[in-house]
Amino acid sequence: MKKTDLTQPGGFPLDQNQLNHLQQGYIECLTELALVLGSSTTPFAIRGCAITRTPTTGTLADYSIAAGSIFWNGEIVLNPSTVVLTNVDESVDGLYVEIIPNNAALTYYDSSSPTVVFDNNIALSAYPLGTADDSTKFLWSHLKPMGVGLMENIMSNIYTPYLVPSYVGGYIDDTVSPIRYRKPVGSKTVTIKGVTNNSLGASMVTDDVVFVLPTGYRPLASRTFISYNDFSGICVVRIKSNGEASIAGDIMAVSNIGCWMNINFDID
Repeated sequence: MKKTDLTQPGGFPLDQNQLNHLQQGYIECLTELALVLGSSTTPFAIRGCAITRTPTTGTLADYSIAAGSIFWNGEIVLNPSTVVLTNVDESVDGLYVEIIPNNAALTYYDSSSPTVVFDNNIALSAYPLGTADDSTKFLWSHLKPMGVGLMENIMSNIYTPYLVPSYVGGYIDDTVSPIRYRKPVGSKTVTIKGVTNNSLGASMVTDDVVFVLPTGYRPLASRTFISYNDFSGICVVRIKSNGEASIAGDIMAVSNIGCWMNINFDID
């Protein structure tokens, strides 16, 4: 995080570089905080900004966007009051939320007048159907309502994707329901789903290891589960502390084909 020590005596050398450093500091903080709510490339409402569609006659409709703020393209854009667009012909046009720059020049001591003040306003505009989003506008339906971005971000982090196991002993993916496993971020519960597919079709008399779970997905002590088997009715699955996921043939002699592993267990 950028910051400046303003407590030192002696006359702080305030110049454009220092002002820019201060500005970049708060921009950096706001941007990172806003990213908690979602992606910088997906527009979402921080506050308010609900969009209302009101059909009028034929293919025409009126739209309004309420006061509030949105985060998009790495910036927070305020909308101080309701914005309205009427008579949008939905047979040819789509409604877009447009970011309109409101820039201003300042007169410097050398009499030059560069444009250095940059503010953004929100507008509603109609563009031909199929017009792509760009850096200045996005289709209204792409604006995620307040709170949705936060929930999506939480869900995408908590519910991690299923992982492909490291098969051993000739086991391979089943074509219909391959074995997969996962453990949500911050969770101590591992989920395994899927069915064994092995062309050998042997009856097991000892533990037959199907795959090995990596560190972080292993129980502290061996766990044993009763599962359904496509052929003999049931099979026994053992998950060991070394990560081995096995068909426990030493408990019940059973074919290694079609053993369902829809199980959950804690690693602590």
